[in-house]
Amino acid sequence: MKWIQKYWLLLAVLLISTPFWLTLAGDAQVHLAIAEQFAAGQPFRYNPGGELVVASTSPFWTMLLTLFFWLAGSAAPLLLKLTGVGVWLGTAVLLQRIAQKHFPFANSQWSMVNGQLSTATPSSFILHPSSLLFLAHTVVVANALSGLENGLGALQLLWLYRLALDGMITRRRAVGMGLLLGWALLTRPDVGLFALALLGLFALSQWRDFVANFPRTTGCFLLLAGVAALVLLPWYAYQFSVTGKLVTDSSVARLYTGRQGALPLFGSWLYFHPKAIISLASAFLPIGVGFVGLLVGWFVGWRKGKRVGFAGVTAVLLVLFALLFFSFGVGAEAFGRYFLPLYPFFFLAGVAGLVEMAGWIGRWRATAVRPFIALIILFLIATSGYDYYRRLGPGRFVQTRTLDVIYGPANLKYYSANLLDLLHAPANRAAATDQLLRDLQASDLPHITIAVTEVQLRYFVDERVEVLSLDGRTSANILDYFDRQSGVPDFAAYFRATRPDFVHVNQWCAVGGWLAALRPAQITPNLVCQWQQQTAGMAIGDSFEWDGRVVRLVAPEIVRILWNNE
Repeated sequence: MKWIQKYWLLLAVLLISTPFWLTLAGDAQVHLAIAEQFAAGQPFRYNPGGELVVASTSPFWTMLLTLFFWLAGSAAPLLLKLTGVGVWLGTAVLLQRIAQKHFPFANSQWSMVNGQLSTATPSSFILHPSSLLFLAHTVVVANALSGLENGLGALQLLWLYRLALDGMITRRRAVGMGLLLGWALLTRPDVGLFALALLGLFALSQWRDFVANFPRTTGCFLLLAGVAALVLLPWYAYQFSVTGKLVTDSSVARLYTGRQGALPLFGSWLYFHPKAIISLASAFLPIGVGFVGLLVGWFVGWRKGKRVGFAGVTAVLLVLFALLFFSFGVGAEAFGRYFLPLYPFFFLAGVAGLVEMAGWIGRWRATAVRPFIALIILFLIATSGYDYYRRLGPGRFVQTRTLDVIYGPANLKYYSANLLDLLHAPANRAAATDQLLRDLQASDLPHITIAVTEVQLRYFVDERVEVLSLDGRTSANILDYFDRQSGVPDFAAYFRATRPDFVHVNQWCAVGGWLAALRPAQITPNLVCQWQQQTAGMAIGDSFEWDGRVVRLVAPEIVRILWNNE
C-alpha cells in the first residue's frame, strides 16, 4: 500500500498510455512498407518492382526497421512499438534529470510558506512538472507512441542539450556532439536543423574560449563537423548512387501539401501556417502563458542587471526558432507529431515561467497562489482528457476489411488498436487482397493500380495491387504535376500519365484535422475534390464521363476509371 501511495502517479501514467501501446500510426505503417522492400532487396521502391522513390524522411528509421525485418520478419512492428516505448520513457528520464540539475524550480511543490514560494521536495512528488507533462498529456503520449521517428528526435535534442550544458567544448565532447548531430540529421531533417541551431547557440556561448584558445576551440568544432559528416556520408552516397537524389521526395511533398490552407504572404515564397501557434495556445495555453511570463521576467531582470543562464536561453530560443520554422517554413498538419522534439524545451521554459508568475502572485496575495496552480492543473487535465476522448471515442475505428485502412484516417478517425493486425498482415495479404478486389468489383483483374492518400494500404496487400500516392509521399512522379503555390497537383494530367484503375475520392476538398473546426480552409479546386462532390449523391454502380472515359462509383469513395470504356 505504501508503494502504491508513492508511485500512484507513475501507475496512472502507465494506465492512461495503455491504448497507445496497441497502435501504430498510418505513417509508421508507411515506414514499415518502405523498410520491408529494403529488407527484400528492393531499396527505394514503395511498390514491388515500382518506380524509384525516396519515400522516407528518416534514413535512420528506414535502416532500423530494415534491421527489424531481417531479425524478426513479420514481428518487426512489435520491435518498432517496443523501441518507441523505450525512447518515450528514456526521454522522460533525461528530461527529469536535466530539470533537476539545471533549473532552480526542480521538483517545486508550488506551495506558499510564509508568503514565499516553497521549493520543498516531498517524497510523494516524484516527477518534475515537465516530465509529468511529457509522460501524461495525451497530445504528447499519442504522438510519442505512434511508432514514428519524431520521438527519437526529442531524445537526441535533449541529449545534445545536456552535453552543451556540461560546459566548454573538448575533443571528447566534440566527438559525442558530432555523432549526435549526424544521427539527428539522419533521423529527421527538421530535427537536424534544430540540432544545428542548438549547436550554434552553444558555439556563441563559447566565444570567450574562442578568443582565449582559438586554435583548440576551432579544432574541436571542426572535429565535431567532421564526425557528423562521417555519419551522414555513407547513407547519402548510397542514396544518391541509387536514386540520383539527396533531398527526399516525401520532404518535397510535405513542403507542397503544407501550403494547403496556408496564408500566402509573398507569392510562392513565404506562407503563414497558423496551426503551430493555435496548437500551443489551445492545448497548452497555461504553458504558453508561462513561456511569455518567463520572457517578461527576464526583461525585468535584465533592466536590473541580472543575467540569464545558458540553459533557459537555449530552451526558449529553440522553441521560438521552431515556431518560426513551422509557421513560415514548413506547414505541419500533424503539428503535435512534428513539434514532439521541442515539447521538452517548451515545457521546461513554460513551467519555469509559471513558477516565476506564482512568485509574483504570492508577493501580491499569498492566498491566490493555490487557486492559480489549481486552474493550471485543471486546464491541462481538461485538454488532455478531451484529446484522449477525441482519439479513443469519435476518432476510433476498427479494421474489419481492407478498405478500412483507407476509410478510417480519410474520415478523421486516426486511432485503431492495430498492432495485432500489423503483426498478421504479411500472412494475411493474399486474403486481404482478395477481399479488396471483391469490394472494388475487380476480382477478375490480375493486377490493379489504386491512387490514394492513405498509402499505408501497401503494407496490407500483395503484389497484385500497386498503390499510388495522391499527395506525393510515396510516388515521386506526381511531384512534377504539383502547383507549388497552392500545393495541389494537376490530377487530370497525372491520371492520364499513370492511368490508375481506381481513385479514392476524399481528403482533397478541405484541409483536415482538428484545425478545420476552428478555421475551415478549402483546398484549391481540383479533380479529386470535384469527383468527391459529384459522387456524394450517387449509388454504387452509377457512373459519369470524364475526358471521354466512363468513371464508375464501385465502392464508397472509390471510383474506377474505365480507360478502355469496357
